[in-house]
Amino acid sequence: MEKDIHHLLPEMSGELGQVARAVNRMAVSLTEKERLEDQLRQSEHLIALGRLATGVAHELRNPIGIIKTLVELMKQEYSQVSGIEEFTRAIDEQVDRQALEIQELLDFGRPTKVSIKECSVNDLIKGVLSFSAAMLRKQRVGVVLQLDNKLSRIFADTEKLKQVFVNIIVNAAEAMPSGGKLEIITRETDNMVVISFSDTGEGIPAEEMVRIFDPFYTTKKTGTGLGLSISYQSIQLHGGTIEVDSALNKGSTFIISLPLISPLCDRSDLLDAKNSGN
Repeated sequence: MEKDIHHLLPEMSGELGQVARAVNRMAVSLTEKERLEDQLRQSEHLIALGRLATGVAHELRNPIGIIKTLVELMKQEYSQVSGIEEFTRAIDEQVDRQALEIQELLDFGRPTKVSIKECSVNDLIKGVLSFSAAMLRKQRVGVVLQLDNKLSRIFADTEKLKQVFVNIIVNAAEAMPSGGKLEIITRETDNMVVISFSDTGEGIPAEEMVRIFDPFYTTKKTGTGLGLSISYQSIQLHGGTIEVDSALNKGSTFIISLPLISPLCDRSDLLDAKNSGN
């Protein structure tokens, strides 16, 4: 626990003043030392958790793959059976959801690798919505899009951004168990692309707001508690920010700001874009 450095010795003159200043410097140094030690302990703890998470994820990947194969066989063998399509679709949805959580465990446990390319944020959002369409229909969530048609293309890791968008959309849908509306807006300002996701869900209590990006923190009965933590890290990696505005029973808005050119870019990325005429 950090010491309270607000109660340092007051300024004094003469020899007492020299002693007071030396004691104050020592107090500040000790406080900083303890803070760094706490950070180190937390880092070591997260590394251990990451290794454990990776091991668990790899163990779960094989049975998930087997289930998907069996579902495909069921579709072929029992295609004439009444209700088989709805039955296998329900299994597919659950398997895809588990696969997403396994991927979160793997992403948390492995070193960050990036693959930067020029991309359209609007196209990424449309692709993610297509992937999430069945889940959103099941949750009775209507989607309203306000995408800026003149939005600049950006340099980013498209897979990481898609994962961020999926996490936020899934969280929004789960916050609206009785259905609701999800509004997605894109705009450009000050060399930044801004994406906002606003839902009409349950909202987030104030005491939870400070922890929602913490690893493994969740108030839900299912899930890893890693989705928002990984999303936060991914956006930071791109030199962007992710903020939340929420109130109980009034919904939540996640606002992502991304620079047009990610700090992850190297010169070859920009030259490739220039040579291709973009």
